[in-house]
Amino acid sequence: MPPATAELVFDQLRGFGSYSFAKSHAVAFAVLVYQSAWLKRYHCAAFYTALLNNQPMGFWTPAILVNEARRQGIAVLSVDVAVSQEKCTVAAGRIRLGLGYVKGLSQAQMDAILVRREAAPFADLADFCRRTELGRKAVEALIVAGAQDGWGIARRRCWGNRRCWVCQQASM
Repeated sequence: MPPATAELVFDQLRGFGSYSFAKSHAVAFAVLVYQSAWLKRYHCAAFYTALLNNQPMGFWTPAILVNEARRQGIAVLSVDVAVSQEKCTVAAGRIRLGLGYVKGLSQAQMDAILVRREAAPFADLADFCRRTELGRKAVEALIVAGAQDGWGIARRRCWGNRRCWVCQQASM
């Protein structure tokens, strides 16, 4: 752009800035932006994990955050009933999605998974259903989310294996 045009635009911005944006707000915002940029640069996985754990924020959806983390070279691991916590966590520079990202899973159901898992690892789907007593809808939601993929059983097989769903008679 010609220098005269640039000067005109700059003068208009300077005039607007002198009364429209409080300097204290500008300083606070600048500090926040600097700190966020520093965290993103030096602790990228923790940065995205914190954003995922504080959803909804109104401007970045979880899908956008996950895609951006992957674009930055960070592995984002799916929810897993064997290792996921309630919220997303960082391990070995990778993000593990939390149980809270399974749609329809209540706080009480997440607590049941965590408490029963702490006592002993889940051996398989039948053991999981028997010990957690979650109910059919919650187990289906976990299967769809891939939270039981760690057992090496295809989701379709887990889905079709209803005879082992001890919990299918529980809360629906």
